[in-house]
Amino acid sequence: MSEPMRRPNQAPENYTPKDVPEIMRLAGEIKASKAFAVKTEDGGSYIDGVPALRWGQWRDSTYCGCIAAATQVLGAPVRYETLMGVSGLCYRICMKTNWCPSAGMAQNGTVWEDQIAGAIGYKLYGLKDARRRSRRVKANLDAGRPILCVGAIEAPEWEILTGYTKEHYFGRTYFEMDAYPESPYYQPVAFHTPNRYLRAAGYPGEYPQSLVRFFDKPCKKEEPLRLLQKSLEACLMYFTHEPRGDARFGEAAYRILIDGLEAGDGDWGQYSGNVISRLRDLADARRSAYVYLRDCAPLLRGSNRAKLRGVAEACRSIADDVLALVPYAHMSPAWSSGNDSAKDWDSEFRQTLADALGRALDTEKTVQLAVKGILAHWGETK
Repeated sequence: MSEPMRRPNQAPENYTPKDVPEIMRLAGEIKASKAFAVKTEDGGSYIDGVPALRWGQWRDSTYCGCIAAATQVLGAPVRYETLMGVSGLCYRICMKTNWCPSAGMAQNGTVWEDQIAGAIGYKLYGLKDARRRSRRVKANLDAGRPILCVGAIEAPEWEILTGYTKEHYFGRTYFEMDAYPESPYYQPVAFHTPNRYLRAAGYPGEYPQSLVRFFDKPCKKEEPLRLLQKSLEACLMYFTHEPRGDARFGEAAYRILIDGLEAGDGDWGQYSGNVISRLRDLADARRSAYVYLRDCAPLLRGSNRAKLRGVAEACRSIADDVLALVPYAHMSPAWSSGNDSAKDWDSEFRQTLADALGRALDTEKTVQLAVKGILAHWGETK
C-alpha cells in the first residue's frame, strides 16, 4: 500500500467525533444548538442552513446519517452512533454474491425502525398515493421538516429533501463532494443563499411508496435501557441473518470477502473500490458499536457492565484492525477507486487483508457469546 501501515491496536485519528462529549449520559442525545429557518422563494419554500452530507466523517451509513441530520433540523438531535446502535446496523456486514456495491444499502437486510422511532420520538412512515405524498412533502418542507428519500438527486443512496420551487425539488446527498464539482449531478439551486442545495431531478426517487419517509408523527420514546436490550438482540440476529436475494450477512458475508481476496490475482482494478467501500462500512459500523455500547455501559450493573464494555472494546478492535491496513482517508469518497490503485492489491496484500478479516470474524464469534451471556443475565445486579 502507498500509505504507511498502522499498528493494529492504534486508535485512528478522530476516532470519536470532536463535536460531542467523550461520554454521553444514557443513550447520548445532544441538545439542539441551532435553529433552521424556513424561507420562501420562487413559489416554494426551503429549510435554510442544512449541513452538507459526506462520506469520510464517521457517518458512512447514508440511512442513519440522513436520519441524524434530520433530527438536528427538527431541533432534537440524536447521535449517529445511537441510531446505528438502536437500529442494529452497527452489527451489520453485508456482501452480495455478485459483489454488487448496493450491499451497502441498509434496507438489503433488517432494520429495526421501531427502535429508531423509540430513540428519536418520531414514527418513520411513507405514503403509497403519489399525489397525497407530494402534498405531504411540500407541507412538511413548509413547516421546516426535512424528507428522506432514495436516489431523487443522484445514485440510489439515502438523501434529504430540503425544499422545492414551482419547478423542482432539491436537497442534500452524500455524493455532494466539493472535490468533484465537475460531476454532471452537481447542480446547485440558484437561490441567493450559501446553501448550494442540489436539484432532485429524479424526484420522487427509488420506490417512493416506501422510501420517501416523513417526520411529522411524534411517538413515545423508549427508555435507553430497553433500547439497549433490543440492540443486543439485534446483534445476535444479524450474525445469523437469513439471505435476502443475493445479499449475505454475518459470517456468510465475511466468507465472501475472505474467499474473494484469497482467490487468484484476477483484475483487482474493478473490485478494489467495492472492497474498500465494504471495509468502510465495516469500520464505521463497528466504531459506532464501540461508541454506543461504551456509553450505554453505565446503564447496566454488576458483571454485565464490565461484559458490555468488553463487547464495546471488541467492536473497536475490529475497526482498528481493518484501519491498520486501509486508513480511513483511503475509504472515501465511496466510489473513487483512485484512492487505491490496482497495483496495491497484489496477492500479499490481499492475503494480509483476508487474515485481518479472519481475525475479525473470530472476534465477532466471541462477541456473540458475550452478548448471549449478557442477555441471559439481563436485570441482574451482581
